[in-house]
Amino acid sequence: MLTGYRVKKRTFVVAAISLVVSIAVAGMLALYASSILGPGVLHRFSLNEQQGQINLQGGGISLSRADATNLIADGSFEPLYFRHFLNVYGGDSDSLTVSSQEASAAGLYPDDFFIGAQVRVMSLTREGLKLKKTAKATGFTLNQPGIFQPIRLPADLPADFRLHVIARASEESIIAAGDKGTILTIANNQVTSLAYVDSDSKFASIAANEHYAAAVNADGEIYFADDGYTWSKLYDSASLSRAIAVNDDSRIVAVGSDGLIISGKPDDLQPAYSPTKNSINCVATLADGWLAAGNEGTILYSKGGVIWRPLNKFSDSEAQNTSIDINWQAIDVSEKRIMLSGSNGSSAWIDISDTSISPDNWIINYNYASEANSFIDVLTIDEQYITLDNRGLFHISHDNGSNWQQADLDTGILPKSVIYSGDGIITGIDSEGKLAYSQLVAGITLDSPLQEGQYQTGDILYLSKMINDNQISAPATGNVTADAGPVFWKSNEHTILDRVVDESAPAGSGYLSLSSDDDSKSGLSGDLIIYQEINSDNLAKQLSDNVLRFTGWFLAENTNMVLSVSLQGLTKEVSVSFELTADKWRKYSHAFVIPEAWLLDIPDNQTARFVISIEGQGRVLADNIQLLSAADGAQAYTDEYHDLINRIEPSVIRLQFNKVGDMSVVTESWAKSQEQAGFGYTKQGWLKSDAYDLASALDLVYQVDAVPWIVIDSAATEEEIANLTEYLAAPVSEPYGKLRMEQGRAVPWTEAFARIYIEINDDNSLFSDDRLRSAYVNWIIEQVEASPYYLQIKNRLVFVDAMTYNQGLMLSSADFHASDINVESASDNVFELEQTYAGYWSEIPRNPDKPVQNWPEMLRKISFDDVPDSERKLASLVAASLYDLSDQTGLALIDLSDGAVKFDAWQFGTDSFIGLRVAAEIVSQAVVGNACKVTRLSDSDEIFVFGSTDNGSVRAVICNSSSMPAACQLVSELPLAGAVLHKYDSTGKLIGTEKLRRNDGHITVLPGGVVYLERLDSR
Repeated sequence: MLTGYRVKKRTFVVAAISLVVSIAVAGMLALYASSILGPGVLHRFSLNEQQGQINLQGGGISLSRADATNLIADGSFEPLYFRHFLNVYGGDSDSLTVSSQEASAAGLYPDDFFIGAQVRVMSLTREGLKLKKTAKATGFTLNQPGIFQPIRLPADLPADFRLHVIARASEESIIAAGDKGTILTIANNQVTSLAYVDSDSKFASIAANEHYAAAVNADGEIYFADDGYTWSKLYDSASLSRAIAVNDDSRIVAVGSDGLIISGKPDDLQPAYSPTKNSINCVATLADGWLAAGNEGTILYSKGGVIWRPLNKFSDSEAQNTSIDINWQAIDVSEKRIMLSGSNGSSAWIDISDTSISPDNWIINYNYASEANSFIDVLTIDEQYITLDNRGLFHISHDNGSNWQQADLDTGILPKSVIYSGDGIITGIDSEGKLAYSQLVAGITLDSPLQEGQYQTGDILYLSKMINDNQISAPATGNVTADAGPVFWKSNEHTILDRVVDESAPAGSGYLSLSSDDDSKSGLSGDLIIYQEINSDNLAKQLSDNVLRFTGWFLAENTNMVLSVSLQGLTKEVSVSFELTADKWRKYSHAFVIPEAWLLDIPDNQTARFVISIEGQGRVLADNIQLLSAADGAQAYTDEYHDLINRIEPSVIRLQFNKVGDMSVVTESWAKSQEQAGFGYTKQGWLKSDAYDLASALDLVYQVDAVPWIVIDSAATEEEIANLTEYLAAPVSEPYGKLRMEQGRAVPWTEAFARIYIEINDDNSLFSDDRLRSAYVNWIIEQVEASPYYLQIKNRLVFVDAMTYNQGLMLSSADFHASDINVESASDNVFELEQTYAGYWSEIPRNPDKPVQNWPEMLRKISFDDVPDSERKLASLVAASLYDLSDQTGLALIDLSDGAVKFDAWQFGTDSFIGLRVAAEIVSQAVVGNACKVTRLSDSDEIFVFGSTDNGSVRAVICNSSSMPAACQLVSELPLAGAVLHKYDSTGKLIGTEKLRRNDGHITVLPGGVVYLERLDSR
């Protein structure tokens, strides 16, 4: 027994104080935790397996371009390439017609541009889309009137009613006048109004603009309307019966026999001074004045319509002598020229493009044909002129009337008066006084006829052409000419650059020719100089090892020529020189050592330049010029690009930058090596093929153990699809199997991948209706199935129809359909996600052949281009990507383009891009096996949960789109305990990892952040 022990009072005091402090600290910690975790709401979800679930197809990325290693743009000087797609209007066995406006691409392509082009015609038959003809174009003539279609006139007009004159009032309407004072207004080839004036005389001329209309009849009576419908009589002159014009200020000029001119406003028409007694047959308004013309070569000008004077400056004396034999019948005024036509097939043009030259100094350029027929009408369309002669036949000129070619297409009528009514339409009055219209067409003649049948409306036409001997130093402006092309290389003032098409070039199908415009120069330092600006950011990325390697092929025509290559614009300049070998191609190379510090002090307004200069006299040829990191020399894409893909670890990679059948690239660009990049011209302008070789792309997919998604656009050829299939599946004994081996892969690609997706789309926007879209998909599938290797690989190919169907039905035989979705704003709750997907769901086409298929749809591209950076949160990006998986969608691919500007720099350092990359990484990892059934057990609209199971493994994603941290719980019979939790903040930064201790453990998700849970099968 212990004795003598006494409990001290101080011990109780100390214990009490400690207890109080502990309680206070605990209370403060509880308050702090409450401030972090919010009001204590627990977001609960059940996560369990679904019965009878079909496997998810996977998750991954869509790549719209690749970061090629070569810093030099246009280093292989491939030919400039043009491809065109047209709908056929009609034709016979060896010629066909298409829309002239479409054929010229709204004035881009001049007449005869596609002569010599490869032609492919396809026809939609009951059996599907069939190749009808392959040939070369031997003739290509724009703006020919096609078959005229009648315009229905009002039923209450007399049976013998005739129209006599016609005029264009506006872009939407025209006015025609005929017998007994009758005037019609026509819009969209339909009569919209009918008016009468109090006269039995037929009309001799009518004129109109957007505000006013005027007409004169055979009795010389002048009528006016300020609304186009209500007409009033202004003037009566028995001798005035030939032509009339009205301007935007309501001033009227009427002309007639014996040189009579009437001019003035509607309330004050008076005879004007006329310097001639010859009959005046036509009159037109100008931007600043009036022009009239008539018999015996009379051409008159007036600024105000009152005082008129003759124009008498001729292009040559012969024109002056012969002009008196011409009776002018028609005038047409365009922005740059005035064109006149008249008797004996004569025409004249006046250049008015230079507004500083006064009308008194206008030069009249005569073209005197001395033909029996006379031109009675003339039209200006783009840079082309069309005349109508007195027999009702059309003639076409592309050289201001110096030469006229009679149109060889049957129009179906013999018109006596025509106007250009806009949008590629000619409207005319035929010899019987009826109204009709015709689409301007291009006539295309082929080098061989069809063996049977003829070209019909609905056939589709592909044109493709390479341009020889192109200048590469001049941008494309206006019409495409032989010296048009994209500009990457610049030169000094006397260096001439030519792109030469030559299959014997060291790499590809073309090379660069450098020559001087001054043959007297020789032995000068830097005699020939070309250079290219290098993006400083791209340059910095390539200098990971501080070494850049230059390689290039050169050939000199003469001896004693020296090649110098330098990189300028850095802190210090680096350069190297070589003596060129004459008359033989030779490869030159050099390694430039460039310390990173040399890039740090470059002024913001200064750009690095890669410069090539050649000393000596003569021509030098260059090809396959490269400047790339020494470390990247053996690969097509940069280390940074490889690192991006490796970190994401996608299960599927869509190779959008490798499209087959793209209108903007050369046919079979995918089969060429990366350095053979070329240029194609589209409606959007020049497009450069950066890295279109399929070998490098498939190798990239193979390295990350992903599945390739190959894209076929709507311009693919039958031969191209056959070669693509052979490339993927054939042994090396076949031509494209051998090509694959030469590019580094002996074993067929179909043996390297368990599955290959083949997408068929119309991103070229060629097809106008659903029948053609589905028929094209089936046609591509038929071409693949026709391959002798198809039976061996059919279980590895998945055909995906990516067409947009207006009627909501997918009629092709593809395995799946795929669509895009563009997220336009951050989706912060489940309701907003549903709104985001509403349009996507409504556009998913129904497949009547597969009514019970669980997931007929795939998301080939989920884009976030329109989400502002300030609104981007990782939770929103991931939730939007996973939202519909296991419902109507079985696969989701995130588009990594992230907008054209951002994509160019890849923006690895910005939070927005890190978030997009991490979102793609999470989606790729989470979409495996079967989707779980997720049920919301609490009111948690701002929390989204997705889960999947696969052979005993469990994966789950929890997205918190709210502005507060969230405590979540997954109630599940699945084994979650021991799962690894990866916690990310709203920008995509990994905060940390930890293990879930219990199946029902609480999981904290940061605001805007994501938790990725992964429990792999312990076996």
